[in-house]
Amino acid sequence: MGMPAVIEGSSHDFLTDAFKAQTGADIGAIRGFRYGTHVRPGPILLEDVYHFMPIGAQIAKGTIKGDALKKQIEGAANGSLSPTVAEWTGGWLFNFSGVTMDLDPYQAQGQRAFNIKVGGQSLDPAKDYTYASYWYAGDPGLINVVPATNIEVLKDTDGGPLDGTEVVVRYLESQPNKTADVQLNRITLKNKTSGEPVQMPAYNFGFPEVQPLRGVKP
Repeated sequence: MGMPAVIEGSSHDFLTDAFKAQTGADIGAIRGFRYGTHVRPGPILLEDVYHFMPIGAQIAKGTIKGDALKKQIEGAANGSLSPTVAEWTGGWLFNFSGVTMDLDPYQAQGQRAFNIKVGGQSLDPAKDYTYASYWYAGDPGLINVVPATNIEVLKDTDGGPLDGTEVVVRYLESQPNKTADVQLNRITLKNKTSGEPVQMPAYNFGFPEVQPLRGVKP
């Protein structure tokens, strides 16, 4: 069974790779979005990128603590998987480049993610990590809703604003044969106690539910 889209998406993995590579950050991040489409085999068009990035954000790198990353992961997981609909926050789980983790969707709030690694090393809650994602001039101290320090916004060669889609285009142009080779399954669904693989709940309403419409009960 493939990875449920509410947990991880190949487009999200690709975009975070672009953010990480173009900024030189330890971590590339993106909030999961419900919109988008499939990109057919062959050339990736700018139109395709806009299907996944229609919001006009810029891309910035800043410094955050490991604890902030853990809170972001857990907050997004609860906002998508909580059996209490009032706790849903929209979107899907945050996806990352440079980060791997195990996730037990059946655990309680704040306890779902474990074995989190950044660059292959165990996450240190007190350590500083560089983090790259969406940035808006209206919230200059935040990167992807996370307070950050030492923020550097990517700029064009003339010092002007650089749209996030252009950052992705430049990333593609820098790759061999201008081709994206995305490593998937950065999140592994696993029972926190036994270490055995787990799956999301069965469908409840007779059609495939991308997001469990009754949440995931501990």
